[in-house]
Parts: sequence; C-alpha cells; structure tokens
Amino acid sequence: MRRKFKSTIGAGVIIAIVAGLIVTAMAPAFAAAPPWEPDPNAASPYGRIVFYDASGNVLTGGSNLAHIADYAAASTAKDTGATLATLYFSAPDHTKVTGLWNVGQSSSSTAFPSASAPAPVTGPGFANPLVTLGSTDGDLASYLGGVTLDTTAGYANLIEVRLKDSGPGGAGSGTHYWETDISFDSAAGTWAVVDPTMTATTTTISTTPANGGNTTSGNNVTMTATVSPASAANGTVQFFDGATPVGSPQAVTTGSPTTPVVTHTAPPDGVHHYTAKFTPTGGTFSVGSTSAQSVVTIGPPATPTTTSLAASPSTANQGDPVTLTATVTAPAPPPTGSVQFFDGSTSLGTDSTESAPGSGVYSIVVTTLTVGTHNNITATFTPNGNFSPSTGGPITVTINPAASCSLPGSSCTDDQNIQVSVSAGSLTISTPYTSTNPFVLPAMTLNSNGTLLSTSAAFPAATDQPIRVVSTLAGDPGWTASVSGTPLNTSPANATPIDPRGLGLTGLTLVIGPSGKSAPAFTNNPAHDWTTADTNAGLAAPAHTFAQKTSDGNGTWDMRGTLTLLAPSSTLPGLYKGIITFTVV
Repeated sequence: MRRKFKSTIGAGVIIAIVAGLIVTAMAPAFAAAPPWEPDPNAASPYGRIVFYDASGNVLTGGSNLAHIADYAAASTAKDTGATLATLYFSAPDHTKVTGLWNVGQSSSSTAFPSASAPAPVTGPGFANPLVTLGSTDGDLASYLGGVTLDTTAGYANLIEVRLKDSGPGGAGSGTHYWETDISFDSAAGTWAVVDPTMTATTTTISTTPANGGNTTSGNNVTMTATVSPASAANGTVQFFDGATPVGSPQAVTTGSPTTPVVTHTAPPDGVHHYTAKFTPTGGTFSVGSTSAQSVVTIGPPATPTTTSLAASPSTANQGDPVTLTATVTAPAPPPTGSVQFFDGSTSLGTDSTESAPGSGVYSIVVTTLTVGTHNNITATFTPNGNFSPSTGGPITVTINPAASCSLPGSSCTDDQNIQVSVSAGSLTISTPYTSTNPFVLPAMTLNSNGTLLSTSAAFPAATDQPIRVVSTLAGDPGWTASVSGTPLNTSPANATPIDPRGLGLTGLTLVIGPSGKSAPAFTNNPAHDWTTADTNAGLAAPAHTFAQKTSDGNGTWDMRGTLTLLAPSSTLPGLYKGIITFTVV
C-alpha cells in the first residue's frame, strides 16, 4: 500500500509522523516470605506497609532506587495519640534478632492524616499512619551504599522497610513498627515487594449498548464493572468517559458482589470510550486495575453490515496453508474496522487492514488447524465508526492427515510449506522549509519596459536539504512527484494576491540518486509571464508533475531546480507569503 506525504514551505505547516512507543512494565516476581517473618517486633495485629505513587496507584516495585515511592501507608490503625509517621530502611542480619539490625532513617517525620495525599490515602477518611515522602526521601541507593549487607541465603538482596508513628510528647509506637520486605537489584536499579504478597486484580467493564454498538441521541448508557478476584476487591470503582469521571466512586467490598453499576444519562452525540478503574482501599494488599475500553457511539442508528466468509482451499492436508477471506459490505460509505476469525470459540487471528482501501476484504492464512472436520469456522467484523458488527459463516474446512512415507520400499514426497511477509514500505517527499523557516526569494525587480516584476533563486538553497523523495515500497515500483502553489497574500491582506500561475519550477537536476539507477524524468513548469500569447499555468492547482520514475523507484532521490515568481507591474508593495505543496504518489 502506498502512502502519500506532503511537505509545505512558506507559511505552510509540516505534518510530522511520529512512531508510537509501547512501554511494557513487567510485574515483579514474588518470592516466599523471608526467614525472619513474621517479625516479632511488627505492629499488632501484624502491621505491614503499602507503597503508592503520586497518583495513588499501588506500587509493587520500581526502577528508581533513589526514591522508591511517594507515599507509604500502614495497613493497621495508628497508636493512641500518634500524629506523625517516619520511614526507615533496615538491613537483615542472620546473626541478630530483628530488633538489633542496622536501621537508617529515610524520611522526615510527616503529619497524618494528609489532605494533600491522593485517594485512597487522603484526608481523615484514611487515619492509618501515612508517610509523605519528599523528592529526596526513600533513597534506598544511598542506604545500600553505607551499610554492610548480609549475603547469606534467604537474607541476600533483601531490605526490611519500616514505618514508625509518633506524636507530641513522644506518644507512638516505641519499639514496634509496621514493616514490608523488598528485594533489590543494584545493577539493574530496580526493587520489588517480596512480602506481603500483593494480589493483582482484573477489572472488566460491560456496557449497554455493548462494546462497538451505538444508540440514538438522548438515550442512556449503562456501565457495569466486575473486579476479580472477589477476595481482593475491597475499594472503589470509578467509571470514566475518556478522561472524564462518570458518577461518583462506587464502593466494592471483599467477598460481596463486585459489580457496581452507573448510568451515563443522555451522553452527547459522538464516540465514547468508557472504562472502569478499581482503586483498592488504602493500606490493603491489592493492586488496582483499569478495564479495557468499551466504545459506544451515540447518534444516528448504526449502518448495518454483512460479512461473508470463504476458505481456500476448503480441504487441505495438515500443516498446509488455508486462506480465510471475509468480505464486509454495507451501504456507502464503505465500512472499515477489523475482522477476527474463529474455529468455534478459538480465535484463529485478526486482520485490521483491508486488502485494498474500500474493498471490505480481510484475510488471514492458517496452518494450525488439526486433522478433522472444522464445521464452525466464522468471521466477526468489528467496525470503526457508526456501523453495526456482523458475523460471516459458519463454513466447513476439512483437514486430512499429512502424507506418510512409512511403507517399505515406497517413494513419496513431503511438501514443507514456508512463508514470509514483505512489508509494504513507504514513500515520502520532504523539503527543509516550514512556516517558521520559510524559503525567501530575492526582492522582485521591474523589467526594462516596466511591464513585469520578477525574481528567481535556486530551490532549495545550496546550503539546505534538496527536494528529497525516499521510497522503500515493496516491488520497487515507480513514483510521480508533483507540485502546486497557493496565491501569495500580504498579512494583513491589503493588496491583490499574486496569482500562483506566476510561480514556476524549472531546471530540475538529480543531485544524488541510488547507485546504478537512471535519473527520473524531469518536467519544467515555467511561470506565466502575463503576456497575451503565454498559456503556462505555472504552479496553480491542480498539481503539476515535475519528476517521475515509471519503475525502479526505490532509494533516496535528491533534486534541485530553480523557483521563479513573475507578477504584473501593477502589484502593490508588501511582504507576500504563500504555500508550495510537494506530493509524491
């Protein structure tokens, strides 16, 4: 598939295409409890610590040893009279009881409850001890650099993090503390909670209408969330439409039904992306989670679609490729989306790109079907935009055993199927000029008989990047580069614009091209000189071809020419700006 790329100069705008990055964070692996657990000096009942980031998300690990968290919360209630909390690091030592281990203070004593902390550890609603860590607090790297570490099995690469509360006049925990054990990797700069075990949760959302559906203007959308496992579902669920909260947080409680429901009343017309976010109760050992999106369109009824399905071949030997092709049709405009193929309830794969734009044809190649008759092959179309989903099939595909060569003295062949994907590649054109860095022509001068203003210059300038076409298209096809201009206006507009017929691009030459390939064919586009006999269209729309490769077009092609501007002598003085658009297809 070819992609069209435009570059503009003068007062124009350059559109930059940036490759998206997907960052995947691996969850830490939780080991068995360290040999000193349960710590006899821990707060009663067995008090632990839960770490949070600045947004209130539970942290089970991280990659910043200089600041492991923004908040540390105790899992049980404070001591009588305590109003302050402090965080410490303690290095395990197998030769000593926990109360005699090396301890280093890693934060100042901060007041709690904290109105500035994020949910779920904010304000008087969360009264357990809470440490607010400044930007230089929680510096595990510095602590590790100043302490002798025990390398005994079960103690190596582990740190006990402790939280103590206190208050006016010394009121507080005294010798006991809340504690959590973390592992660390100084070389990688990472840490992870080891004990207590943090339970991951999964939040799902269902909507009425369902994901991919639509409803007419003024109707409501009902959202239902499910948090699992139920044993960890203690907290709240907040529903969102994009980044906008819908309704207030809904409470969920461990062991009870965990399906809060919210109604979005008469949402405005358009596409809505609904999600549900579970936030566990502060100080509990559950990790929050956010559901996938449920996309609902509000507006006119969805346009119905029809999906048909075919297999080629419908009978094959085991391991041979079978192409499944789905064709989606609907009234204009053509629907777009993706098609997922199934063998019963088992997904065989998904195609999100039509074989040709507007064709509605999606296909995959399957080689994994088992021997036997597969009589429930289907294809489900999920639309983009205001179309209804549809399903094609079922159809039947029969898979026979692979050929056998086991008979004595027999001769047979055993076909081995291979396949490879060739990417479509890309086709781009670029120039160095932008709205903030325009190409500046020399001032126009009047000819000797006083009838014509003119100016010209090498384009692009010798010190700037040439006009550059880069092609990596599969099949090494040709390409056609064209150019068009807009009227040149003053700002503010106080004069008649200069007609783009007065613009010309001529004298193009190839500066550099792929080794061993012939130069493109160049076409001059001279400027209109405003005489009666002159019929040149200059660079006025539509676009004018200036360079062409009919084949063998892959590679980088740098070109330069001369840009000319001619204008009638009646043109008023001023600074004129316009746009020249380069296109390659």
